[in-house]
Amino acid sequence: MPSVTVKLYSVLFKFFIKRKLQTLIETPDPKPYGVFSRPDETIASANPIFSEDGVATKDLHIDPLTSVSIRIFLPDSAIASPKSIPDLRVRIPPSRSSKKVSVDGVYGGYLPEKNGRNCRKLPVILQFHGGGWVSGGNDTLANDVFCRRLAKLCDAVVVAVGYRLAPESRYPAAFEDGVKVLNWLGKQANLAEYNRSIVVGRVGGHGFSFGGADERRQIVDGFGTSMVEPWLAAHGDLSRCVLLGVSCGANIANYVAQYSVEEGKLLDPVRVVAQVLMYPFFIGSSPTRSEIKLSNSYLYDKSMSVLAWKLFLPEEEFNLDHPAANPLVSAGGVPLKYMPPTLTVVAEHDLMRDRAIAYSEALRKVNVDSPLLDYKDAIHEFATLEVLLKTPQSQACSEDIAIWVKKLLMEAGMYFSQLVKLPLTSNGGRTHEESLIQHSLFSTKGDPVQKPYQQKQRLPLIRGKGKKGMAGRQYQRKTPPPLPKLEDDGNPKFVIFIRMANVYLWYPLNVVSGGTTAKVIVSAKDTFVGKYIYKDTLARNLTAVIYKDEKEMQKMAKKQFRVLRSATEFKYGYKLIENNNLSAALAANDVIELPSQTELKTVFDKVKDFLGDARESFGKLTFLNSGTESAEEDTKEDSTEKSG
Repeated sequence: MPSVTVKLYSVLFKFFIKRKLQTLIETPDPKPYGVFSRPDETIASANPIFSEDGVATKDLHIDPLTSVSIRIFLPDSAIASPKSIPDLRVRIPPSRSSKKVSVDGVYGGYLPEKNGRNCRKLPVILQFHGGGWVSGGNDTLANDVFCRRLAKLCDAVVVAVGYRLAPESRYPAAFEDGVKVLNWLGKQANLAEYNRSIVVGRVGGHGFSFGGADERRQIVDGFGTSMVEPWLAAHGDLSRCVLLGVSCGANIANYVAQYSVEEGKLLDPVRVVAQVLMYPFFIGSSPTRSEIKLSNSYLYDKSMSVLAWKLFLPEEEFNLDHPAANPLVSAGGVPLKYMPPTLTVVAEHDLMRDRAIAYSEALRKVNVDSPLLDYKDAIHEFATLEVLLKTPQSQACSEDIAIWVKKLLMEAGMYFSQLVKLPLTSNGGRTHEESLIQHSLFSTKGDPVQKPYQQKQRLPLIRGKGKKGMAGRQYQRKTPPPLPKLEDDGNPKFVIFIRMANVYLWYPLNVVSGGTTAKVIVSAKDTFVGKYIYKDTLARNLTAVIYKDEKEMQKMAKKQFRVLRSATEFKYGYKLIENNNLSAALAANDVIELPSQTELKTVFDKVKDFLGDARESFGKLTFLNSGTESAEEDTKEDSTEKSG
């Protein structure tokens, strides 16, 4: 159960948030410009200098017609040489000799070097805050602390989006703001690339500022300000973009991921490679088991959730099965098989957990890499709430997310999936299916069937090239050793997997070969009679083999996978190697989890253990009456025989 502090805070939170929701309903105040924060929120000011935690922040207002803003979180790992950070903090006119003293009217934050020699390219995480559509912000204290932690752990540039809140701006305002920021990032990448190609004397005309002989011309707006954001231009690698949403922000992240799939190569060079959904704000008209059991749960109960959706959705469109609220019932959207790899985080005492789990399972059914992190004794927003940010569970959740994101980004940096240029229709438009691009990086069921397009309409396979320098070697690994050759002796073979008990990420460990009994079980387990007879026999036999040498297996796992070295409790699973295809069996999806050692025991084993414990719990036996002496003699004779 949650702690007393969490329970007390939940009561106070419900009281104040219900008053806020009722006030917003009774006094509607539509504002076309929008509102992205509330006066009662605790705001953390931006600091463009690398602070003690090693992260610099900057606020930008990207749309003059709305209140959409972003806050950039840049970790100091973006600097190739950390010793040079003090010299890069302040921008000083050439007339000043000192580089560490700021001047009035001059930007005093971090500014990347123009030649880019001291800059590392980092992946970009696009983050959407929570707050039930009506509160929260990208500059609140809680979101600032969480994004700083995320930037350091993931070694990435975090861009927190300040979208318009309800009810001043109802659906689809927040979703449009998410798409607008994604398009803005693509525009920034293109402007930065074009700006690098402009050399003094090569291009002239309007729209460029002319500097000295050693300076590059820059693309500027009507006020003479550079249109290129320097932090993103120097450090952002938008070909590795990850979406992360918290609570209702997860709904926005999922919508933006669908939009990126629909747009495909039109978003180049932006490529969404993954998304993280932290306790998404999903709901529906048909209640789930968790919504019934936890209808009066902590923080957000069922009535408050419905009230928040009433404030967000337009009155004429209010429906709990709206595509924004329930992605599994929406028809005509992007097929799930084209969605990027998705990490879902759920809490035990969150009434919306069942819908998030169902969405994750639906993605896994269509072969999308979609692991699930389920945290015990946790509540909604347990990892991002201000009062819970310093708890071990909140820090562990951020670390688990960083492990998955780094692993996936490393795969994205090593391999490039084949991209096919899709043909246009006769009227110049593209059909819905033709405009989709497969995003799954860990697919093992084979590529979808390709239509025989003409050679000129194909885009050749992109092959990754090695980069020079420390920055390029950051995400490159040594060539993995070749897979062992398996003898085709007719006996079934299994891949044994291991994972941490609280993190649903499987790691292949070793291969186990079965004998005649295993062959009989495998061949009969799918028949009508065999599935009842051999239902648990195969799992029990494999589990017995694992727990026989469990310490040795854990030692081997910690040696092979560094992320497992801090774990103390493990779970095991297996996959059958079909058609002697070991590479397909090593994929971390569709792994069958094995029972624990306690679940493995039969009724006879449990009775035996109980009798053994009961026997040890008794004291010395005292014999009664005349049989005492003879009984003692018999006892001595028995002990003598045993010792002999």
